[in-house]
Amino acid sequence: MFGAVSAGGRALVAAICVAAVACLPLATEDGNLVVGKAAAVLSPWIVAAVACSAFAEVAKGGIARRLTAVLDQGCDPRSYLDATEGLKLYPKGYDLSFVLAHRRACALVYVGRDGEAEALASSMELAFLRESRKSPKAYMAMLLLDVSRRLGDGALAEKCAQAIRLCGAESGMPWRVAASSYLRDVEEGAALEAEGDWGALAALYGRVAEAALPNDVRAAVEARSAQGSAFERAGEVASAEASYRFAAERGGSLPCALEARARLEGMAAQTARGGAS
Repeated sequence: MFGAVSAGGRALVAAICVAAVACLPLATEDGNLVVGKAAAVLSPWIVAAVACSAFAEVAKGGIARRLTAVLDQGCDPRSYLDATEGLKLYPKGYDLSFVLAHRRACALVYVGRDGEAEALASSMELAFLRESRKSPKAYMAMLLLDVSRRLGDGALAEKCAQAIRLCGAESGMPWRVAASSYLRDVEEGAALEAEGDWGALAALYGRVAEAALPNDVRAAVEARSAQGSAFERAGEVASAEASYRFAAERGGSLPCALEARARLEGMAAQTARGGAS
């Protein structure tokens, strides 16, 4: 089930990551900010110290957002790899380095450096296994599931999926809800593809693409590219061209954007041959 990557699932996880980057180090298991809880129970000087720490973490979050924007907004995996080359991305738990490692692993797969991506995934897995809190573990499982599926590591993917199921999707626990929603999206996409229901699959990818924008162009591009393929299989050529065109124009150097450009060229050539005859 987890051998092939659902573009809808890829897009959803990327979109969720963008929204969470700034607040990861400040969040507790129940999703509340550390500063918000501390203000109610700690003495003023401790609150001040926590606030200073929070400011430093937000500053780091700003740097992380600028780095991830190279990939998520610019769709430029090689530039992202260059920008993060000197960073020691060995996450020890649920922190910003885990998110940056997720993006770097994706970028490595994009450029064909799967061996390095596998090594980074192993580091991420160790951090994931150490985490005991349900909400952080579910979120880490979601990111690691995305990487494992890109690498075709079915065993790791199933381990991550099982962790998401065990953590559950309790109301008021946004990270667990997000992880469960991602897993449902993956499973729905796989089921629709197995059934050959290309129209429904295209609709799923369309919903994911719309949800990803404006925060995550990369996610939207991957979803639109996959949507184009689904439309083609459904025989909806005009819709396929529109989806491919979005991916081709907005996708930078992502592999799916290159594939979309090739499909547009092929479709144009086929149309020209038909007109000539």
